[in-house]
Amino acid sequence: MTGAGFLPAPAVTLLAPLLLAVALDLAFAEPPRRIHPVALFGRVVAPFDREWARPGLVGVAVAVVLPLAAAGVCGGSVALAAEYGPQTGGVPVLAVAVAAAVCFSAASLRMLCDVTGEVVAESEGDPDAARESVRALVGRDPAALSPADLRSAAVESAAENLADGFVAPLGWFVAGATGAVALGAAYLSYRL
Repeated sequence: MTGAGFLPAPAVTLLAPLLLAVALDLAFAEPPRRIHPVALFGRVVAPFDREWARPGLVGVAVAVVLPLAAAGVCGGSVALAAEYGPQTGGVPVLAVAVAAAVCFSAASLRMLCDVTGEVVAESEGDPDAARESVRALVGRDPAALSPADLRSAAVESAAENLADGFVAPLGWFVAGATGAVALGAAYLSYRL
């Protein structure tokens, strides 16, 4: 059975969430911070960010259990939507929508491009504004960076973040939406 008249339903089921996620990202960029999945996950992790008698054990538990739990919830949501949701032409439309939402929450292209463009544009005319903007991309202190260094930092970070924040989550989606969430959560635990 075909999903779009020219593609088999499994191909539509895989490609449609990817295309929808990219379209959502380009249209809306990041969700508001109060409902952003990474911010929500950060609030879940926050109670564990304190002194523990066995910090290594707690760190491993937080770095493994919480991302797997988040991935399980997302993967389970997609699976339930696929099992019980409506189908059109053999394509589980609710599962496609849920998977697209999961991928949208795990990928970030527009914000990355917008911030990189801001830094490059501001670097010559307003280096102080560029230093403030580049903080969204880099972890190092940009105070002593020249305009050329600011542009370089923005472009280098954009390339790295493109791989980490866009290509990898969407690539993992091919292995399952659960993989995209686990990868995003793993990056969060890496930054803790």
